[in-house]
Amino acid sequence: PTQLRSDPPIHLEIRAARYLAGARHPVRIRYISSVVASGARWVLSGGIALLLYAYVYRFLTVAYQSVDAEFSGISPDIDAAARTLGAAPSQILWRIHLPLLRPSILAASLLVFVDVMRELPATLILRPFNFDTLATRVYRLASDERLADASLPAIVIVLVGVIPVLLLQRSSATRETIKT
Repeated sequence: PTQLRSDPPIHLEIRAARYLAGARHPVRIRYISSVVASGARWVLSGGIALLLYAYVYRFLTVAYQSVDAEFSGISPDIDAAARTLGAAPSQILWRIHLPLLRPSILAASLLVFVDVMRELPATLILRPFNFDTLATRVYRLASDERLADASLPAIVIVLVGVIPVLLLQRSSATRETIKT
């Protein structure tokens, strides 16, 4: 009897990685194949580490843009003055830059927190089994048409999202009155 040979599903992913990477060199093909083969099981099973990595990758720009905008407002003359007074680079960071950046770091943290609270696609795809966030719980209950049960977690998401926005608005209004 002839046996039908079927490639495991991982081979399809290896072929796709070879095609996407445009790898023609045998060493590079073997490396890409081993990375895909070893990482495919990890990616397919999900996990907290992978979910955290996805959150960092997704929301890093939100935090970076907020802090970078404030950092660009710090004059280089401040650094030069601190260096002429004998401050080391680590002292400049801890005594000058971080206190000046503290409001924007706090704002960036709050923005990322609110975005992570309501993030649904990455959480649905990458979460471990039996791990629910408020967003996935609302989604699951709403898709089962249990809207009364989904309403409380949805209200919690809204309230947890509104409170940081109010704090940010209040702190920016306070900063504006101090400037004028």
